[in-house]
Amino acid sequence: MSAGRALGYALDLGRIACLLIAVSLAVTLLQDVAVLQAQEDEEEDEGPPPALDGVPYTVTFTGTESEALLEFLKSVSELEQSIDQPPFSKAGLAQRVRQDKDTLTKALNSRGFYEPEVSFEIGDGEPIPVTVTIDPGPQTTIASFDVAYESTHDLSKLQEPSLADLGITLGQAAVSQDVLDAEGKIIEILGDNGFPDATIVRRRVTVDLDDSEMQVNLTVDPGAYLVFGPLAIEGLDRTDEEYIRRIVDWPEGETFSNKKLEQVRRSAVSTNLFSQVEITRNIDAIEDGDIEPVDLTLTERPPRTISLGVGFATDFSNTPFGFIGEAAWEHRNILGRGESLRLGVLAQPDEQSGTAFFNKPNWLINDQSLQWRFAITNENQQAFNEFSIGSTVGVERVLTRTLTGFAGAGAKYLISDDLDADDPNSGKDSYILYTLPTRLTFDNRDDRLDATRGFLGVLAVTPTLATVTETVPYMQTSVTGTHYIQMFNDPNIVVAGRARVASLSGAEVQEIPAGERLYAGGGGSVRGYEVDSLGPTDSDGDAIGGRALLEFGVEARWRFWDDYGLVPFLDAGQVYNESFPDLTQTIQYAGGLGFRYYSPIGPIRLDLASPINKRQQDRVIQFYISIGQAF
Repeated sequence: MSAGRALGYALDLGRIACLLIAVSLAVTLLQDVAVLQAQEDEEEDEGPPPALDGVPYTVTFTGTESEALLEFLKSVSELEQSIDQPPFSKAGLAQRVRQDKDTLTKALNSRGFYEPEVSFEIGDGEPIPVTVTIDPGPQTTIASFDVAYESTHDLSKLQEPSLADLGITLGQAAVSQDVLDAEGKIIEILGDNGFPDATIVRRRVTVDLDDSEMQVNLTVDPGAYLVFGPLAIEGLDRTDEEYIRRIVDWPEGETFSNKKLEQVRRSAVSTNLFSQVEITRNIDAIEDGDIEPVDLTLTERPPRTISLGVGFATDFSNTPFGFIGEAAWEHRNILGRGESLRLGVLAQPDEQSGTAFFNKPNWLINDQSLQWRFAITNENQQAFNEFSIGSTVGVERVLTRTLTGFAGAGAKYLISDDLDADDPNSGKDSYILYTLPTRLTFDNRDDRLDATRGFLGVLAVTPTLATVTETVPYMQTSVTGTHYIQMFNDPNIVVAGRARVASLSGAEVQEIPAGERLYAGGGGSVRGYEVDSLGPTDSDGDAIGGRALLEFGVEARWRFWDDYGLVPFLDAGQVYNESFPDLTQTIQYAGGLGFRYYSPIGPIRLDLASPINKRQQDRVIQFYISIGQAF
């Protein structure tokens, strides 16, 4: 047996041993959780008795053909909602029925049914059948909705909201919540159009049961008409006041609006410079009855942060597992206008790096940042070794709430060894790369760290010119999409899917530095296969990278007991020699099961994956331990 094959068998045995240990720990953990849950259930002396100790019953609703009304009544019915917690006796069941009659009557009134008949019948048997008969009667409609405006102030600038603005249509069902919502909309609309102190002073609602009609009469005091006066900013120490004024874009002289006032507060919060932002209307300083000064009080955050981190992971190219060490220093307001500078170092088995990142927000105009990156990196991958020094400068622009664009220019010096056993010219080569990276990002996820719904799409295009021994132009293009769907509108059951297509065009594989080629396989790519192991290989079986890539992945994420989760998944992918994926070539598939522990710092992930169409060099099982979801 060769030494290499013996080492492979040894690693397989080690991985299987680690898998058995992980499974054993998981079983032990689940047993402990079950015991703790049982103890908690025993300790809840004041909770409802188990169903077996009560009087079980069934509930049937009859008399109404409206499915929407029926679902509403069931949602407020104590009989329906507490059917799994039956009373101790038949007397207790009768008491629950009496309470439900009052509850259901009020619920019907709130939907415009003011003459309902609600009756109950308790039968014999086990479980005891309870029949609820609902005769809602005629539904009352809104015949009139009148709003009168009275004030000691000048109302010449008052723009009265229409019934459509209030969400009211004459003849609609007289739902009480619609009337209350309309009152709120009056205050909201007036508050955004110069009358922030508007109040409802009188409300008269009359119901004519003979004609099933409701008349609503409201009296509103709009208060004084106001415009924005001067803004006083307090609490600044390190931060430039002129910069904050430009960020908040104070609308002095414009019609007063509560919505604009909230936008000012959010703009100050978005700088991430302040631990507290408070806006106070300076009512005592109103001039001439219509100019309102406002005070903006800010509490600055400590600008510097030092962070240290140690981790353990199993997704490395040149070793089955290893530790990760990180350290960083950050200043979030280094020049007084929100500029941030972050310096960091990273050490792990296949990569060591030092980085610097400078960000100047709201450069020239709001929502536009000037960014500069610098990195020194040494990589020791299975497919290549590479040392590089590089820098990129660019502009990032927020185009819409969900769309962001980036364009920049960069240069990098690197020494690369592609480790290709079949290339007679393989060895260390030096390059200088000039790049023009561009990127367009769409992101409407509900949570960037652990999304349960939404979509993330990234289109990246990077023209590159490689020089030194010869000049080689090429272009890298990639499209990545990730979609998250809540099943049954439940955030604890999520289906997540990811797809990526990438291409390198304009040069042959051997002309492109090894670290710039495309690779697939591993925990962040196609689980079940070793890191960067898919695609073309040399005679030693080591991947040499390619010019086209396809990746797909789907997960079903089930979260239970608040802090735990199970994730079955399927991944697929391949790397190709040509610039475009060759769909006639075999795509490698892998499936597996993941375990999640949702810690305060994010999900801790343990994934076990196995190739479906296994190649000779692939191992039976790969396992991955890291922090964060796979995508």
